[in-house]
Amino acid sequence: MLKIARDTTTGGRKLTFSLPADHAGGAISVVGNFNDWTPGVHVLAKRGATRSASVVLPADFIAVFRYLGEDGYWFDEPEASFVDAGASVVLSEAPVKKAVAARKAPAKATAPAPAKAAPTTPAKAATRKAAAPRTKKPAAQ
Repeated sequence: MLKIARDTTTGGRKLTFSLPADHAGGAISVVGNFNDWTPGVHVLAKRGATRSASVVLPADFIAVFRYLGEDGYWFDEPEASFVDAGASVVLSEAPVKKAVAARKAPAKATAPAPAKAAPTTPAKAATRKAAAPRTKKPAAQ
């Protein structure tokens, strides 16, 4: 199981990797690009019915990892963003856009001033006639 939460201390993300305590594979480490793929750095420790390990990463960090059990038993996390041919991948957070505060409407709404018609000159009238849509002539038979 994979749990992702915001780390309140750093503003990054806390990834918690957990498996059932009785999961096959003996001692299990989570190894990935956040620990230079070094086994034994993040060993899943037993905690009741599960065993888990956590890492805190920058919010924009793309985590690539796998689990490594005893005797070279590698396996992936099905709850990752996706699993490719070589590893489980957790994508970075999408940037959060701050909401724009709505502006208050004025206390009294005033009616808009009536629009003034533009003066019509003979040149403008001719342009309007030329721009009028043309009708299609019936096709000759």
